[in-house]
Amino acid sequence: MLPKTVTTIFLVAFIATAAYINSADAKFVTTDLVSLWTFDNADIEGKMVKDFWGNNDGEIKGAPQIVKGNIGEALKFDGVKDWVEIPSDPSLDFKENSVTLTVWIKPHAGEDNWILYDGDGGRAAYALVHDDRAASDTFGVSFWNTAGVRVNFFGNGKFKHPLDEWYYVVGLLEGNKVKLYVNGKFEKETGFDGKIRQNTQDPIHIARYGYADNYFVDGTIDELCIYGRALTDAEIEANYRAKSPTAAVRAAGKLSTCWGKLKLPKP
Repeated sequence: MLPKTVTTIFLVAFIATAAYINSADAKFVTTDLVSLWTFDNADIEGKMVKDFWGNNDGEIKGAPQIVKGNIGEALKFDGVKDWVEIPSDPSLDFKENSVTLTVWIKPHAGEDNWILYDGDGGRAAYALVHDDRAASDTFGVSFWNTAGVRVNFFGNGKFKHPLDEWYYVVGLLEGNKVKLYVNGKFEKETGFDGKIRQNTQDPIHIARYGYADNYFVDGTIDELCIYGRALTDAEIEANYRAKSPTAAVRAAGKLSTCWGKLKLPKP
């Protein structure tokens, strides 16, 4: 049995930490989060974009502007020569068909705006895209299998979303299904055959299509996340409504620190 003073300290620390998490933003999902790029001013140093959660910092190419985002700040890309490059890392390759890609984006214009592209051409593994052409005015998600076959899946092209507004776009792979969500709501799903491809040599590109000098994003990108599992409908809805993901991440870290620093007497 623990001494009364230790028990009291533990309870006070636990309650205080739990209250902090609740007041910060407990709804944002951090379980199996691999990387979070906030694009906040505080997370950008010169040409480096910090990975707020993991160790996958990126390099800014061109001169995207730091502007007001949906949450904090964001990066506005010109659709011509601006992008961010994330070096290849094993943490961004997935052996199982269980991956989620999420982003807040405000599209301004452009066809085939590749928001996130892991790879180069046929060597890719996953991607998010926006297209404002009248025939396919929508968001999309792509996954490649080990045979190099791409499931390039777009949502409902009849939904004509206005430009210059914020949208929360989620694409995920769950077993043999590819699913797409917009603003916390399920849009559509399609089938996926085989195992997800692993891109072990090419970087991730944010706001452009691989190494090609085209298909750049003309828009503003905020809070881009990669998870190492398929989020549930409830988790996606919670993330959509979360007001401060970084506060939730800090709170999660604070709870871990609290547990780690608690020293119990030897029995």
